[in-house]
Order: sequence, then C-alpha cells, then structure tokens
Amino acid sequence: MDNKSLRGISLIALSSLSLESALAQSGAALEEIIVTAQKTAESIQEVPISITALDEMALERNGVTNIMDLSMLVPSLTIRPNPVSDQNLRFTLRGVEDGAIELTQDLTTALHLNGIYIARGNGLNLNVEDLERVEVLRGPQGTLYGRNATAGAINYVTRKPGDEFEFRQQFTVGNFDRFVSRTTVNIPITDTLAVRANYLREEQDGWIDNSFPGGSPINDREADAYRFDVRWEPTEDLTIDYGYDRSEVDYFSQPFQCTTLVPGFLGSLVDPSTCSEDEPLDDLSLRGNLVGNEVWASGHTLSVEWAYSENHSMRALLGYREYEDNYQAMLQAGGAGLTGASGLDTRDEFAMIPPFQYETSFINTEGDYSSIELQFTGTLNDSLSYNAGLYWFDENGTEINERGTQLVVWPGESPSVPTGFVSPGGPRDLEANNKSQAAYLEF
Repeated sequence: MDNKSLRGISLIALSSLSLESALAQSGAALEEIIVTAQKTAESIQEVPISITALDEMALERNGVTNIMDLSMLVPSLTIRPNPVSDQNLRFTLRGVEDGAIELTQDLTTALHLNGIYIARGNGLNLNVEDLERVEVLRGPQGTLYGRNATAGAINYVTRKPGDEFEFRQQFTVGNFDRFVSRTTVNIPITDTLAVRANYLREEQDGWIDNSFPGGSPINDREADAYRFDVRWEPTEDLTIDYGYDRSEVDYFSQPFQCTTLVPGFLGSLVDPSTCSEDEPLDDLSLRGNLVGNEVWASGHTLSVEWAYSENHSMRALLGYREYEDNYQAMLQAGGAGLTGASGLDTRDEFAMIPPFQYETSFINTEGDYSSIELQFTGTLNDSLSYNAGLYWFDENGTEINERGTQLVVWPGESPSVPTGFVSPGGPRDLEANNKSQAAYLEF
C-alpha cells in the first residue's frame, strides 16, 4: 500500500472522529430506528444481526416506488423480475439466488408482510404503498425465520391506523402514457378504534410497438392494489390488528430480442439488419396468439398482542393468502424448430429459425396457504432476554403447464410470412402440499 492510500485512510478516520466530536459537542444524536428483526420492538443498534432498515422518510427520500428499487439501497441484495413472467420477482441476497418461479421451489429469502410469511413471489412486482419501514436481514436466519431464510429475510411493515384523520392523494404521470394514482385515508372511529385504507392504480403502455396489423400489444400493463387495516386497543395492554390486501395485474409478456448475430449455418439465414449491437428494437411485428397475462393475490392478517406483565408479552399471528397466476412464458427455442422440409426456398424452409423464435408455455398456477404463530418475548433480568414460539404452516397448490406453441417474429416483414406452428407435447399437471411445524427458543 502506498503513502497516498495511507493518507487517505487517515483522512477518513479523522473525518469520522471529527463528526462524532461535533455531534457530541452539539448534543445531537443519530435518529433511533426501531425494528422488529428479533420479533420484538428494539433499537437497531441493539440488534446483533447484519441488518439494513429503511423507514418511511428514507424510502421517500430515495425515491423508492417499487419493491425492486430496494436493490439500489441495500448491499448484496438484487431484486429482478422473472424473465418469462415479469410480475413475479426473484430475490438474490448474499449471492444466494432463488430458483425458478415454480410451485415446487421455495424462495431462499424469507419474505414477511406484517409478520406473515409470503411463500410465493407471484404478483409481487407492484409499487410499494404506505410502508412504515423495510428490514433486510442477511442470513442465514433459520432460528427465528425458519428453513427458507438461507439467504436472509425481508420484513415489510405497513403503517397502522392512527388516532388522527388523514387523507392523502398523489398522482404520477410519465412517458409511455404512464399514470399512477395513490389514495390513502385514515379515520379514527373512537378513542380505541381506527381504520386505514389504501388504493393504488397503475397504467403504462409498453415501450415496444407491434407493427403487425391487428397484433396484440407488447408489455402493456395495468394494476390495481387495495389495502384495508383496522386497529382496536380495548385496553392499554391489548392490541388487535386486522389487515386485508389484494393486488390485480393485467399485462402482456415482453419477448426476447436478437442483439447478436452468431456467424455460421443459422446466422447465414438471418438478415443482419434485424440484430442490433446489444440494443433491443423498439418495433416488432409479432404474429401469433399473444395472450394477456393475469395475476392476483390477496391475504388476511390477524395479530393479537398482549403485554400480560411489565416485562413479558405474547403475540398470536394468523395469516391466510391465496393467489392465481396465468401467464404466457415465451422462451428462446434456438434451432429446435427446424422443419426439414424439402423443395422450398431457403426463406420458407427455415421459417422456424427467424431472428426471434419462441417456445411458448401457457402456465396456470393457483394456491393458498395458512399460518399460525405464537410468540413469547420478555426479559428475565437486566442482561437476559428470551424469544420463544410455535409455528404451523399449510400450503396447497396446483400448476398446469401447456407447452408446444411457438411464435415467430419477423420485424418489418409482410403479413404473408409464416407465423408459427404447434409442436408435439401435452400439458404437464402437478399438485403440491406443503406442511411445516416448528418450535423455537432463543436466549
């Protein structure tokens, strides 16, 4: 290491000491952030876990409007849409990546909404609405969060009903006819009872045009999301929260595009003008049956928290979620579509090997799951605390995968070019049932 590097480290250290000294002299202090990473409310500075917490102000200040935006603020976290179903999210934390979005594969990052485990990523690609904070815990976190927290855990905590009336309306507009409306209302009914409601509407046209006459739109999107919360505090020691949420998304898939022309036998059949240097085209001529995709998910949450003594409390969490996801997965098929027909000119003979070729699957996934958790937390003395609980989970789901349909895309071609075919293959059906029981204790 050279002297310049050493001087740089010294300057950084001195700057840090100067900042701490200035804060001490002025009496200022860092804002305390309360988290529930260990299933009890405590300061983030007292949590012995590698954790990133973002409160409401931090989310707004950094322009976090979508769950995927968290990737910009949290080290080692990547959130991106599934390539064949872009309303389903895949999470990578600490280099541990989720597998395919399938009924038989669990997420490697445990997601929780107000303490309730979210088992599937279907329909999660929505704008965040009315979040109080987000907590990202780097894993493994198996003791308190179970076997599906190999990479870590992410806790989404929404704002609860308050004792003051509130109404908030926000509109957002952008290019590609983007429109977003967010509505929030909080109504205190009595001194102990309050309700809160949220509604989100989002619309946006796709950024790829379909020049085929009468062709289906490409990656257009419409979404609605609702949330309703009730808080009842009959006594100072008892708090009951109920929440219901539902999201509905209608959209069209975005097809793969050719950005690199591979020389050789297949490459000689492709017009080089249809492949750009790592730059997707903004106009395609898409023939075939591009169907609209639909996904919806809803959930109920009931939380009953009782502080039965000064240093001890218990909490019961009941959750139920259900979902249905219908989407058209457009996969690159490579050279699998060779017709091998003879007596045709080159263009027709290899019509199944255009610049863009897809094997299409029509997938329907639906399921529901329930969970019950009992939590016991408290302190035994000044230096000893405990966290214990019981957990039960039950999930049922079905998946139907109809494979075989292929679409052919020829940008700028006339409608007379062949549009595709249906290859052999039948539907693949599966059913799954997942049960889990657990007991945990941590001192």
